Amino acid sequence: MEADDGALDWPIAEPCEKAWAATPTLPGVYKWFLQGNFPSDFDWPPPLASIKPGDLIYIGRATSLRARAKHHKLPTSKSTLRRALAALMGLQAEWQGSSAHPGLIPEHEKTLTNWMTNNLAMSFSPIDSISLTESTEKSLRTSLHPPLNRDGLTPEQEHTTAAAAAMQRNALGARGLGKRGTPKRPERPPSPQVRTPAAPRKDTIAERMALTKTLYEEGWTRSQIAERVGVHSSTVGDYIAKLRYGGQIDPGRSRMR
Repeated sequence: MEADDGALDWPIAEPCEKAWAATPTLPGVYKWFLQGNFPSDFDWPPPLASIKPGDLIYIGRATSLRARAKHHKLPTSKSTLRRALAALMGLQAEWQGSSAHPGLIPEHEKTLTNWMTNNLAMSFSPIDSISLTESTEKSLRTSLHPPLNRDGLTPEQEHTTAAAAAMQRNALGARGLGKRGTPKRPERPPSPQVRTPAAPRKDTIAERMALTKTLYEEGWTRSQIAERVGVHSSTVGDYIAKLRYGGQIDPGRSRMR
């Protein structure tokens, strides 16, 4: 059983902050619309259906609209919509602690938040039953095909999924290590419906780590190693932590700045 979209109460789409301020602490579904314009370098090739101001771009559900439907305020690591937009805007992702998804480097996090606040609008509809919320969201996504949902039903959704996967593969830092260089707990395997991105080439990482080890032992600083190896300085720190954990370098030695 599902709610009839035509019977749902959908207030007019309002700018991010105004719409979110009106959301109740009730289950429901929400829609995001493009209100302004995408950046000029937005990765949306001409063969894909164009997205114009006023068009629907994303549909989600929430057990509490007030808590969940605030993507313009959430960290990118906690928002599927933000990760899709960040990927298509070419922003730089980075792994942060033990998060299951990458966030963005601080300056790009602010860039995305400001853009969403100024260019997106949201509309929402409370629904009494959580189970009815789930079936209604699924029905809406199946019938309306919002381009930034990753359902794989249209070329637009396939492109969004591929861009988000590429951003995750290219995220700075190492997913396998925590902040102190200790292995993180194994993650639960994804469900069969989830497409997992291809892992980075191990030989490339091994080569970079070997070069990092050599330069570290020669007394190079973290910033110097990062420039030479061609990675972010935080990635160099991850490499050093992993080498120490593996016993390949002296854990008591530190020349990094």
